[in-house]
Amino acid sequence: MIKQNARAALATIGTSPSVRILSVTQIDTALIVATEQPDRYFRYAVDTFRLPRAAETDPNQVDPREPGEWILVDQHGDHTDQVARMLADAAAYLAEIGITAENTPIAA
Repeated sequence: MIKQNARAALATIGTSPSVRILSVTQIDTALIVATEQPDRYFRYAVDTFRLPRAAETDPNQVDPREPGEWILVDQHGDHTDQVARMLADAAAYLAEIGITAENTPIAA
């Protein structure tokens, strides 16, 4: 399921379905997806997505988000395999915006 969510999130930014997913980390309502894309400008990328908050899905909003719609919030890319550094940067960014592992429900 988590890999399907990663593919759905990547599709929102036009990433090819043939991209190689290196890792997917879920932190609360966010996904950090590391990929290898040999045909792109940056061969290695780490994209961070989050689900919309309740206020963002309110139909009274001018441009409401759909529930379950992945929103890109951060991107990192490199020509060399610096994935560990980019993953750490992505997790640090999520912590800055208040999305942390402490909020992540533990699956039974």
